[in-house]
Amino acid sequence: MSKGGGSNSILIILIFVGIFIALAAIGNFSNTKRSPLFGNSDRPSPAVKPNIPTIVPPISAPIPNPVLSSTCGITVTAPSPNEQVSSTVNVSGYITGDCNWGPFEGQAGTVRVFDSRDNPLSSTEILSISGNWMQLPATFSTRLTIHTPPQRTPTGYLLFTNTDPSGESPRTFVVPIRF
Repeated sequence: MSKGGGSNSILIILIFVGIFIALAAIGNFSNTKRSPLFGNSDRPSPAVKPNIPTIVPPISAPIPNPVLSSTCGITVTAPSPNEQVSSTVNVSGYITGDCNWGPFEGQAGTVRVFDSRDNPLSSTEILSISGNWMQLPATFSTRLTIHTPPQRTPTGYLLFTNTDPSGESPRTFVVPIRF
């Protein structure tokens, strides 16, 4: 037997081992389940929730007033977390300019009512700043009307969105409510 014959056998074995490892790796990766990053509708899907922090978890007992809901840059003074609301919701609070919750052209952002299944129940309303909008903290207020009654859900939330003309730093804030 020549010298080259033994090295050819080793080379063939190494090629088969390499092909086997490659096929095993391909089979392993093709069987992994991948979940979509985004839903296909305009509203958040139950499987993929928006990255919205809930500040106060829903509770069954009423919370005495005044209870503030706040996160960096925004404080909501009405309604209180988990407060029972009617078809008209008076919303008020203030922004401090921190964490991209700053005023722009007399507005502090927007707010909208959703049920616990992420169905919108009101139109989006502008949080109008009262007084000098260039002086912080800036107070806001608006009135929401629930146009669509909640279907088989006793809870929901107010979704606050900052005014971000650049589109580079969108912020949201949630206050849970009861119907």
